[in-house]
Amino acid sequence: MTILLGMVLLFESFDYIIKVEHANFLNHIYQPIEFTLMVLIYGRVLDYGWFRKVMIPMIVIFWSLSIYLSIFVEGIENDNALSFVMGNFCIVIFAIIFHFQLLSNPSKEERLFRHPFFWINTAHLFFYLGTFFQMGFNAYLYERVPEVANSLMIINYVLNLSLYSLYLVGFTCKQIFKSR
Repeated sequence: MTILLGMVLLFESFDYIIKVEHANFLNHIYQPIEFTLMVLIYGRVLDYGWFRKVMIPMIVIFWSLSIYLSIFVEGIENDNALSFVMGNFCIVIFAIIFHFQLLSNPSKEERLFRHPFFWINTAHLFFYLGTFFQMGFNAYLYERVPEVANSLMIINYVLNLSLYSLYLVGFTCKQIFKSR
């Protein structure tokens, strides 16, 4: 998680410093790296052996599709909406699998507040499900009505706020119950 958060900070800082209207090259690099880190994170928390077996093929397929989409379909200078939506869809599936794992294993009687990854996973579920629709629709809308697309970016800010707030809850409950 620390590597993922550090990478987000680094890429967002570059995106802010460059101040190019479409600093899309960074996004084309960011998306496959983020997906790889998410697969590795979920590989550690999911108790399913089949998931560990398909991790490497998933990463290779995602990288291949992302590179293909970036170069031949969308172009490096344009938004990478297709790989973004594809990655978000996969992460939502990972989050649902984790929730299913929690619900289907009653032997692990834990209070949710004591389970840090529950909060982090819930953050992923809300954020990636929301951005799956918002960013996919925003890329379509930006070509037709850019002013409306820009005004809808407020949704992304709210989703970011919820993501980092739930991360904070997860990291805080890990620290609170670490010594108990």
